[in-house]
Amino acid sequence: SSIYCVMILYRILLPKTLFIMPRYRGQGVGKAAFQQIVQRHIGQWEIYFLSQNQLAAHFWPNAIQMVTGHEVMGTECVIHDYPSTLFRFVVV
Repeated sequence: SSIYCVMILYRILLPKTLFIMPRYRGQGVGKAAFQQIVQRHIGQWEIYFLSQNQLAAHFWPNAIQMVTGHEVMGTECVIHDYPSTLFRFVVV
């Protein structure tokens, strides 16, 4: 089974990054894009972002709840030497 991973890093864009231009934020564009991606790739997911990224800290719990139907809790950890928040969940 595959684990799908989306990485959101503050001011650092890496492969597998979801980035929404500022003028489109708050309009549901990110959640709609995430929902379409998830529908194509069911299974285990990991999403992490830098802990200092407040936009991501607000966005991801809501977006994940939208696609899974239940609340998820992030885990504080260090990824690539950066304090990060990690969400693990399954999409069926």
